Amino acid sequence: MIGKTKCQTVSELQKKYSEAVGHETKFYQYGDNEIKNGIVAVVAGGGNQTFVLQELVENNINTFVTGITLKNEVSAEAHEFAEKNRINVFGGTHYSSEKFACIAMCQYFEKLGIPAEFIDDEPCFEDM
Repeated sequence: MIGKTKCQTVSELQKKYSEAVGHETKFYQYGDNEIKNGIVAVVAGGGNQTFVLQELVENNINTFVTGITLKNEVSAEAHEFAEKNRINVFGGTHYSSEKFACIAMCQYFEKLGIPAEFIDDEPCFEDM
């Protein structure tokens, strides 16, 4: 998803992201402190893949919010790509970045008269 934020700097955005997920988030500052044109890209869960970041480059976006940002052998190429292309990366865990869709689905089912319950869990902080 590509969206617009009122946050002007990455530090503002990190504060908002941490507040939204309810815990500290991880920030890899590979680019400028300013968010270009207030535009951010968001991929909930595990968006730490080079082909995703390539779309940011093509759309002149320097700020990326996702879930899994752990630096390991699987994501090393994505981190190198982000750093080379000056893309700031935020991680908030796989669970914490995806739970909002699950909550919304429960509300949708309830409107249809289908009982639904979101069962909260603990995030895996090693994802960041």
